Amino acid sequence: MKRTLIAAAMVLFGLWTPAPAAVAQDGDIMQYVINNPRVESWQVIGVSRPPRPQRAEGVLGERAIRVAARRSDQPWTVAAQMTIPGAIRQGDTVLLAVWARLHTPPPGQATSRVTLRVQEAAAPYGGLAEDNVAIGSEWGLVYASGVAGADYAAGATNLAVHLATADHTVELGPALLLNFGQNYDPARLPRNTAPTPGPAAAATGPRVTAPGDAPPVRLNQAGFEQTGPKGATVVTDATRPLPWRVVGADGAVAAEGLTRVVGPDPASGERVHTIDFSDLQAAGEAWRLQVGDASSRPFRIAARPFAALKTDALAYFYQNRAGVPILVDHVARPDLARAAGHASEIATCFSGRDPRGVDWPGCDYRLDVTGGWYDAGDHGKYVVNGGISVWTLVNAWERADRSGLAPFADGTADIPEAGNGVDDLLDEARYQLEFLLRMQIPDGGRVWAPVTIRDGVPQLAQIDGGGLAHHKVHDRAWTPLPTRPADAPAERLLYPPTTAATLNLAAATAQCARVWREIDPAFAERCLTSARRAWAAAARHPALRAWDAFEGGGAYGDDDTRDELYWAAAELYAATGEATYLEALRASPFWLAGPSAGRTPAGDISWLSTAALGTLVLATAPTALPAEDRDAARANLVASARTYLAEGRTQGYGFPRGGQNFEWGSNGALMNRAMILGVAHDLTGETAFRDGAVQALDFLLGRNPLDQSFISGWGARPMRHPHHRFWARSADPSLPEPPAGALSGGPNNTGMADEVARALQGRCAPLVCWADDLRSYALNEVAINWNAPLVWVAAFLDPVPVMPAQAAD
Repeated sequence: MKRTLIAAAMVLFGLWTPAPAAVAQDGDIMQYVINNPRVESWQVIGVSRPPRPQRAEGVLGERAIRVAARRSDQPWTVAAQMTIPGAIRQGDTVLLAVWARLHTPPPGQATSRVTLRVQEAAAPYGGLAEDNVAIGSEWGLVYASGVAGADYAAGATNLAVHLATADHTVELGPALLLNFGQNYDPARLPRNTAPTPGPAAAATGPRVTAPGDAPPVRLNQAGFEQTGPKGATVVTDATRPLPWRVVGADGAVAAEGLTRVVGPDPASGERVHTIDFSDLQAAGEAWRLQVGDASSRPFRIAARPFAALKTDALAYFYQNRAGVPILVDHVARPDLARAAGHASEIATCFSGRDPRGVDWPGCDYRLDVTGGWYDAGDHGKYVVNGGISVWTLVNAWERADRSGLAPFADGTADIPEAGNGVDDLLDEARYQLEFLLRMQIPDGGRVWAPVTIRDGVPQLAQIDGGGLAHHKVHDRAWTPLPTRPADAPAERLLYPPTTAATLNLAAATAQCARVWREIDPAFAERCLTSARRAWAAAARHPALRAWDAFEGGGAYGDDDTRDELYWAAAELYAATGEATYLEALRASPFWLAGPSAGRTPAGDISWLSTAALGTLVLATAPTALPAEDRDAARANLVASARTYLAEGRTQGYGFPRGGQNFEWGSNGALMNRAMILGVAHDLTGETAFRDGAVQALDFLLGRNPLDQSFISGWGARPMRHPHHRFWARSADPSLPEPPAGALSGGPNNTGMADEVARALQGRCAPLVCWADDLRSYALNEVAINWNAPLVWVAAFLDPVPVMPAQAAD
């Protein structure tokens, strides 16, 4: 396929006339091209002077454009685009192929990455195909492919290369968009390969591998359930199965067998075997798994080895509350107590000139937005991330309640509200919900917002903001690392409302209305009123995007809010049963879709991809949805879970995810997958789905190529130095290390944005691109949206309450 694509391009440029056999694999491949691929077709946004095509040796046609970009949290702010004149139908397979090379790499790096996208040509810029691809110093083709989820008229789409992914200069040659029509076999499409690095490769240093004291036999360092799955990975060059045995503290052999040969494991960069010793169910504290002369760390087998994990993970949220002191009576160590941060947070809108020279008039109101959770390692509070995080916690309560369980029954969490007669998980969630409600603009509020972003410049207009949610609140400038929350000196400001934030608010508060209806009817009514107002405001303003040029906080930009719309509609339908919301659901391309199954797969769950949450609601919440629709939603969730399990069988470390690209927050993404596995187990009763969730947790707790527990306070080698402004002992001895239960973002080989990550680039296999370093927000930050699914999964695996003073058995 790759050969024929190149041949087709040469035909197009009149450089070569191939014999028919050269394109025989796909017939006349030129019939599939639906754009004008010439370099002159590129239109570049976000730069002061559009580049002109220039001579470039080594690229097809020997002409290219050159674009310099600075890294942004919104990588589309500098982009090269081409219009697609051809039409695309629902179900068509499209392939984007772009000639690209790296002219100037980011500082200290040999390669870089850009994002390829086929998308709608107008807001909300929904994507048909997307891939984050690596480019090097030599010219090469990079690809993105996908299947269209809707019909698109001629000219209604474009192809784009998002360039603000790093501080670099990129050269782009011709680009082809091919439409292979219906039922095309994706296995025939070309795949991206590793790029050729430039001269900087010589300076990247030695290969990064596991720590020198890491045993070659790697497993869950927290232990195994007596009746649950038990797996391990062995690093070895052996090409035949090896004998293994499990021995107790007295040296007696309790189980034995042969390894399964995996061989090369690209994600870890190792050659490995795997071991399944699930048949061993005897309890013990000092088992060892031996393969020849190699031995694992000692491990335990117990009835409930993860019993306390759910309460440790939930404690993360109390200890990251804003607006109140963290009391010594409610933390595990005295050094974790602290004074209140931002105890009275009454903020107005950002005004003045932003770093890109845009003047913002501000607004004439102030909102009391005290409370809520700090988002991550900084002191910002973001509605998009806060919405999905609180929704996940409340959904964990819903899941347990449907089964007659109460993992966080009143009095089981160490929080000030314990003993008030309400489930402690709901108490913690309400603390965040109250903050989200405060972020909604009152009726009559007038606010300046970027109603469009044209050529990388926001077009501001004063709009009726009533019902919209401010995207975020944070400091005018970044606070230093470390900084105690109570000592943060900068002014706190509200940042412009967005459609994504508003729909997040609608979804979270509609869920609140359902759950609190009998617990606190007045609070439930407040939530429902907020959800309705947010839905109406988002309908008035369906394309308000986040602007990324503000300092002091993350952007959380999202240019496609169809997934949030679907999620919010699902929650409002579940809360009200009203036909308006069901109609919106049926009109969505994500109708009844699971992450990887359905008319338009919803994609893995993340703050940027929430559609699967809507289907989860339709599949599990009590509604009047017709049985056939509910069953279809359930089937798509289960099918997606089966895909996750199948991907896990391709990994040498057994966790339910395939491939070699791991994003910022990959550990949180893995927990979101485990959540879908848990839902599939509930829907089917199949043990394999629960086992898959355990295998995801195994990876976090030590069965990985770094022999690392990514959860603080858990395992023999726990994460200790997260990117966090208060849990920062490595920077200031007067500050604490983290409490138990905080989840590190994890391996990241696609967004190596900070100095620690950049030093690893080109030196680490995908799963080894990580460091326990306070400075690394790209690798080792902690965040509410990663800990929330950890709470969900831990409570799913062990739903029996644990009192604060009670140790795991």
